[in-house]
Amino acid sequence: MLWTIAWRNVWRNRRRSALTLATIVLAVVLGLLMRSMQYGQYGAMIDSTVARTGHVQVFGEGYWDNKSLDRSIHASAETLERVNSVAGVADAVPRLESFALISFGERTKPSGVIGTNPEIEDRYTALAGRIVEGRYLEVGERGIILLRSLASYLGAGIGDDVVLLGGGYRGQTAADLLPVVGIFDYTLMGNLETGLAYVPLDAARELYATPPDQVTSLSVMLDDGDAIDRTAETLQRELGNEFDVMTWRETSPEVVQGIQSDSVGGIFMLAILYVVAGFGLLGTVLMSTMERRREFGVMNAVGMRKGRLAFVLFMETLVLVFVGVVLGLIVSVPIITWFHYNPIPVTGDLAAVFEQFNVPPYMPFSVDLGIFLAQGFVVLVMALIVASFPIVSIRRLHIMRAITGR
Repeated sequence: MLWTIAWRNVWRNRRRSALTLATIVLAVVLGLLMRSMQYGQYGAMIDSTVARTGHVQVFGEGYWDNKSLDRSIHASAETLERVNSVAGVADAVPRLESFALISFGERTKPSGVIGTNPEIEDRYTALAGRIVEGRYLEVGERGIILLRSLASYLGAGIGDDVVLLGGGYRGQTAADLLPVVGIFDYTLMGNLETGLAYVPLDAARELYATPPDQVTSLSVMLDDGDAIDRTAETLQRELGNEFDVMTWRETSPEVVQGIQSDSVGGIFMLAILYVVAGFGLLGTVLMSTMERRREFGVMNAVGMRKGRLAFVLFMETLVLVFVGVVLGLIVSVPIITWFHYNPIPVTGDLAAVFEQFNVPPYMPFSVDLGIFLAQGFVVLVMALIVASFPIVSIRRLHIMRAITGR
């Protein structure tokens, strides 16, 4: 019965209730769209980072603090089997990374050199799709692919032999002559001036004179990206103290900090949005309470307890919020679903910003259930705060003053 009374009271002034509902619906829709877009972009940034580093990386002890080939690890078949046997591990990408001076003609430039298995590498980084000239690497060949800016600086083209010179394993000299088989396009984080080159793993081991099966890291890909911490702990126990196991959050703190700072800005905007909606709801509830004081006084005089009156007002607030949230979901869910499967393309200067972080130039929307639950929780808290004002007013109600309008 009290629910029926509350429902009828909400629609006693339809225009005011409709305006309040419109405010709540607009706040819910804008809040969901904004957070969905933000979380979708965060997901794209994380996917791009994970493709490059893996969900988890396995290094030799102390390698991360001193990236020396002398701290590389022996990735034997037994070690790879131990890594792949851990529950949740989908694959492990072996890489041998270092630096070298790359020369062609009269020009020389320092460059990062990554030795990798071309097939496994392409499976996660889609490196073959970034080739703009020539072809991609083949397993076991002696060849090199250069970053386009590096190839342009050196003046090297397909078929040219470039000289690599650097420091090898255990103080040996790293020197080799490799033909350029391809040129790829890739934006380095922060537009670093250092170049980048990929070679097959065996060629990298030969260049840096490392023992067979030697790698600087194993980039571990997981079936479930939410199980990173648990899997990292399991890998650390399985491999022992001679290995360091780190998650992508530890190896790419700049991505984590970027997401956190952007999220704080989003939360601030949401707070402003819901404060405006909350004051709109509060105005409706207070006006409804004040204009019905005589009614409340009469009802209290004939025997209706103040607790029941307060409960009716509380339910009126909840009804308004519930209807507003449902309508907001009805409006926003189809929009979010559409943009989840049809991301908004990004062009111009903004696309260049995306490329700096190696993120595809489009804006996907996330359909993560947590986004909807978080918005629902925020609206519920807002409703409870607003509902407390008429409850306090009813508790202080004086029957004679209410009936006489004083």
